[in-house]
Amino acid sequence: MDAILCVDDDRAGLATVARTLREVAPVVTAQSGSEARAALGDEIAVVVSDYRMPAMLGTELLAAVRAHDASIGRILLTAYADVESLMDAINRGHVHRYVPKPWDPRELRAAVRQALDAARAARARARLGVET
Repeated sequence: MDAILCVDDDRAGLATVARTLREVAPVVTAQSGSEARAALGDEIAVVVSDYRMPAMLGTELLAAVRAHDASIGRILLTAYADVESLMDAINRGHVHRYVPKPWDPRELRAAVRQALDAARAARARARLGVET
């Protein structure tokens, strides 16, 4: 079963995101980039990460996720909407979607569903040996 990995150093924020996404797919949580990297496995299809975290920015984590498995959907949550942060997110983490805080639960679920669909399609193509 495909799962969503939610990453945030703020416990309350992490719990809220996880609760919001439980209806989409099973949720795994991590409170740091290093915890998230350790949690990456075949079942993780989407990573939803906060941008500002100690020791590792969300963009750094999402770049590591892409290096681990490019089929994993990558979504960045942040209250920092400056252009430099957005460009960093897109260029370093190859983020599929940027969702500003405060986020709307319906918008976040829709973004994650799209990322799940894309991950499933990429993995199906890989199993079939189809180039994109």
